[in-house]
Amino acid sequence: MRVTDIIDPEHILSPAMSILFSEAFVEEKYKKGTLLLEVGKVCQKVYIVKEGLLRSFYYKEGKEVTHWFAVELEPLCALDSFFKRRPCDYSMDVLENSVVYTITLDRLNALFDAHHEIERFARLFITEMMIQVSEKVKDLQFRTGLERYHLLLEKRPNIIQRAPLGKVASYLGITQQSLSRIRAQR
Repeated sequence: MRVTDIIDPEHILSPAMSILFSEAFVEEKYKKGTLLLEVGKVCQKVYIVKEGLLRSFYYKEGKEVTHWFAVELEPLCALDSFFKRRPCDYSMDVLENSVVYTITLDRLNALFDAHHEIERFARLFITEMMIQVSEKVKDLQFRTGLERYHLLLEKRPNIIQRAPLGKVASYLGITQQSLSRIRAQR
């Protein structure tokens, strides 16, 4: 399996560029509980999940808040930290034993400089990531906890099945007790 096999097939690269792009990634294995990025550090890699479950999180008023989950076929990266080389506001960890593809900024920039097709592909990929984050922000602003739960069930049911409920609740912006009540209504 190549990394381009798990990236959105709508933006397929030519066969030669697909191979070149895939070969720039490194396959890495991480055990459950591994801290990939600590708050205040610079994000050094883009992670694309082959197998497993990753997440990003931060602390607010002493409580852990899940920012994002990434499962098979999904990326995880602190984009602002990665591209701007500045300290990150959140951490990233491994919730299940995982196999991921990673790439550093130097390797990515070398590909961008040498191959416009890869640069375009990455731009479209990053745009899709930003749209997903924007949709989550809108959901938190304009939808109820119940609506957010149903959207998560509809769009990403494997998160609810695999992630600890406390982490799912914080991702949804609700308490674990509220999530339990919502789930009991089903």
